[in-house]
Amino acid sequence: MQQDTERPLDELLTELAELSRQFQELVIPYQAQITNIEIARETATADLTFQMQTLETLIRPLILEAKASIKVPYLTAIYQRRDKWDRDILFSIAKEVPAVLTAYQDASFVQFRKTAR
Repeated sequence: MQQDTERPLDELLTELAELSRQFQELVIPYQAQITNIEIARETATADLTFQMQTLETLIRPLILEAKASIKVPYLTAIYQRRDKWDRDILFSIAKEVPAVLTAYQDASFVQFRKTAR
């Protein structure tokens, strides 16, 4: 495995891309079957889904007002409190008060997505 870490990045990416291409070719017939089943499911549940979405629209503001999660059989409406910060304003403040940057952490990560090409 140590040898692989010494290989050039472009070589590793090319190999990964080829494996991704092979994977995509292999899953095509399965994906077609899955799509057909999903369409059948959506057709069968369309009326229920519409009714549920309508009720969720009515319930959501009531849960937000109650500021509490509510559990009933087959459903839990979960209240989640979250803060929302304006990044641009915070970084402007950080220019004047550099100590603000001590609260900042780099959360970079790598994500792989399979593409058609």
